[in-house]
Amino acid sequence: MKKFKNIKLLSFLLILGVIAASCVQDDDFNVPDMNVEEPNVNVNTDILSVKAMHDGYDPVLIQTGDGSDTEMYLEAYVISDDESGNIYKQMFIQDSPENPTAGVVISTNATDLYTKYGAGQKIYFRVNGLYIGKFAGLPSIGVREGNEIGRIGIEEFQERILRSTERAELVPTVITMSQIGDASKLATLVKFENVQFPSDVAGIEHYGNLNDTFGVNRRVENCDGNNVIMRTSGFADFKNMTLPAGNGSLTSILSIFNNDPQVIIRNTDDVQMDGPRCGEDDDDDDNVPGDALPLPFKEKFEGLVDYDPIALQGWTNQDVSGSSRKWESRSFDGNGYAQLTAYNANSPVETWLITPGIDLTSENAAKLSFDTKDGHYTGEALSVYISTDFNGNATSATWTQLNNVIISSGHTDGYGASFISSGNVDLAQYLGQVIYVGFKYAGSNGGVSTTIQLDNVSVSADGSGDDGGDPDEPNPDAAFAFAGADFENWQNFLDGLNDFGIKPYATQGVGTGRDGSASLKIATTPTTTDSNDYVFTATAIANLPTTYSKISFYIKGTADKSVSFNIYKTDGTYYAFNLGDLTTDAVIPVAGNNQYAGSVNTGGQWRLVSLDLSAINDINVTDTSASILALKIGKNANYDLHFDNFTIE
Repeated sequence: MKKFKNIKLLSFLLILGVIAASCVQDDDFNVPDMNVEEPNVNVNTDILSVKAMHDGYDPVLIQTGDGSDTEMYLEAYVISDDESGNIYKQMFIQDSPENPTAGVVISTNATDLYTKYGAGQKIYFRVNGLYIGKFAGLPSIGVREGNEIGRIGIEEFQERILRSTERAELVPTVITMSQIGDASKLATLVKFENVQFPSDVAGIEHYGNLNDTFGVNRRVENCDGNNVIMRTSGFADFKNMTLPAGNGSLTSILSIFNNDPQVIIRNTDDVQMDGPRCGEDDDDDDNVPGDALPLPFKEKFEGLVDYDPIALQGWTNQDVSGSSRKWESRSFDGNGYAQLTAYNANSPVETWLITPGIDLTSENAAKLSFDTKDGHYTGEALSVYISTDFNGNATSATWTQLNNVIISSGHTDGYGASFISSGNVDLAQYLGQVIYVGFKYAGSNGGVSTTIQLDNVSVSADGSGDDGGDPDEPNPDAAFAFAGADFENWQNFLDGLNDFGIKPYATQGVGTGRDGSASLKIATTPTTTDSNDYVFTATAIANLPTTYSKISFYIKGTADKSVSFNIYKTDGTYYAFNLGDLTTDAVIPVAGNNQYAGSVNTGGQWRLVSLDLSAINDINVTDTSASILALKIGKNANYDLHFDNFTIE
């Protein structure tokens, strides 16, 4: 009897040991077992290739080109984490832990994915026999349910996924608000810098609703007021936490719901906002980002006193060598410029002329240009740099030299006949930041003493620094930009819209167009819309010009908020154009993203507006199944507007 009891006791202890071992293994799912070998699979496809199979409409079966049942594996890195409950029955993956080229979401009924497939985990996933499509605009892999993507069953999901022994550190891609419409970044891990929650919710509201399980949209904004939706699930375990009141960074997965980009955080570690809010900087230095100047930026050095040191507002003219040589204002033949030379200097000369902060946080393109002329050339004296951390002292900032600029040189006997352009220097790597451009003169009387003249320092979308001007009347032969763009044949116009059609408050105005013709009429009150609406999106038509400089239209009426347009690229993303405050004819440059700030009041007259396409060459003018133009209005506002005759030339 005693022996039997001991056997039972040993059996019980053995069972406990197995349970304990199982529990330890389960708790360690997010750390690959070092004794497990790397799966032996043939990786023969990738996310980009699978996404390319989708034609933009119904889900498409994933299979080899010959239609065989060959197994197709892709390798990817998990970027999602469902532990907090903010992500549910979804696994977001991208093709590289850093600088990915594509991302996609796997739709599955499996849950608690974080226990085996935490963020950074490398996986292999068999995709043949599944479908690629979109769910509310988000590229998704799953099963087919009618004309939508459905969730993969748990068992099938487990059969298709293999875990690598590799767990990588994810590096989010830093983007700006202007890039949230970039389809190539959908379903990838991104990071916004210098952002915050709006003042009416920051430090006051919570991530979610306290008393229900409905999802909540919160806006995240940059210092220009450009913003993106942050979506929080009603089941997130952090929904009762208060939104941070400061400014900082947001790491998130870039997603989309229908036409509206949105971001999803894994947990509140993705939100690091403990710095001073926009306009509440730590010190009173004149060269802080809060005082940065928007594009276009241009300085012509006109109207200054000859031989006086350059002392323009926001500029820094700093002699760091103790030579007492500074950049001076000069003029010749009615043209002003900045000048410096080391000729007859008593000591080596190193003097910096530095622009004010230039705000690229909401831009989607920026180029630098400037003009130079040299005289009595004895060697290279001028070099040009960019800094993002300049705080008033050139010697303590981090500078990156621009080597792809053209600087006047070689005029040993006198001066060059004219200023020459630096060329347009692409500043794409600095988008999303505040930059300072530094012009450093380095020389000495016994060495390089070249005289350098500097003029027309410009940063703008195309490098010109121009502000636009009065638009020219459309050419009588200009093509209509989309079907029914004069709104005379209303059905023709409606037939040329995408599947979302037109909002009910937008109607044909009979006899209210130019010269008694028809118009597009938009009439709303503050209760009509509770979101920024796509009024309509028009598809391209045949025989549009393949070279173009502008889209023109006429507008009449009043609006409490302004109007924004999307002009679509060949890749499906778009350029945004915002009318802002509009009272007269205007040329509108491309903007960072859609904005509705400002108001419209044309004084009862038709006003001509031109959207400037002169620096753009990738508008969709050939694919008649894809969009070319969308008109958007702001929420909760009075609109009483008429539009007529949209043309492109």
